[in-house]
Amino acid sequence: MYKYLIPVFLFLGSSNIYAESFHEEIQRVYNFVPHELSEYEESVYMARADAFFNKIIKHKDAYIEPLRSELKRADNPPYFYYDAGFLLMELSKSPADLQLVADALAKTDLRDLSTKVYVEHLLELSIMGADVTDAAILMLGDSTFRIILPEGGAELNQGDCMKFVLLRCKPEVYVMKLIGRYTFLESVAAKKAVVEMLFYSCCCTADGFIGGLAANSNEPEEVRKAAAGFAGMDFGEAENNNFEYNNLHAQIKSLMTAVSYEALFELNDLIRKMKRAYDCE
Repeated sequence: MYKYLIPVFLFLGSSNIYAESFHEEIQRVYNFVPHELSEYEESVYMARADAFFNKIIKHKDAYIEPLRSELKRADNPPYFYYDAGFLLMELSKSPADLQLVADALAKTDLRDLSTKVYVEHLLELSIMGADVTDAAILMLGDSTFRIILPEGGAELNQGDCMKFVLLRCKPEVYVMKLIGRYTFLESVAAKKAVVEMLFYSCCCTADGFIGGLAANSNEPEEVRKAAAGFAGMDFGEAENNNFEYNNLHAQIKSLMTAVSYEALFELNDLIRKMKRAYDCE
């Protein structure tokens, strides 16, 4: 059927009928939830997805625009946004397409994915220039989000994982998003992860929010204690030194290019120095 549809689509320059049938195909191919499947069921569904993947690559000129359109939609199966993002990256690495891939990841279900692969994928996109903040903040919705590193079995929690992605960006890119997301969080662990992430952002807006949480009796005790602990840290005399601040941020951006426990140790030293390079008073 498609061998007739594709030439008509290309000749007439009209994608309405073709895009509708393509959308229906996506619903059929990705009509599964990976974390609910048995090993056998997963092999069957993934083989079908692989065949779809290979067909798109073979006919990329005909399918790339419909694929972009489907990634922008909000009504496709969650796993499609992850899998088709990799597919689009096979076809194009233009800045606009990389951003589309990053935006689509924010619509996935993290229970279907390897946490380590997810964070490494976000890092890759960030290094290539995409804004992955929304996809990174998605981690807050999964209180079990963890990475177990092969080196010694070290465990990285939600906050640790977000550091690798968000700290590559300037605070103004993500701090208000984190503060906005905090309001809707129910998990104490997720709230504490936001508090820690805001502390590491090294900006006055974040520091002010942390101070407010520490003094807010309506907040869970664990959150208030964590906020008070961060707010009470003394890093010595601070002064506004934009050159030093930007230089330290550049070092952090270079450091956070691969997930490792060693990077977090080095990060702490850079954050201590950064805390002395800006003054909110």
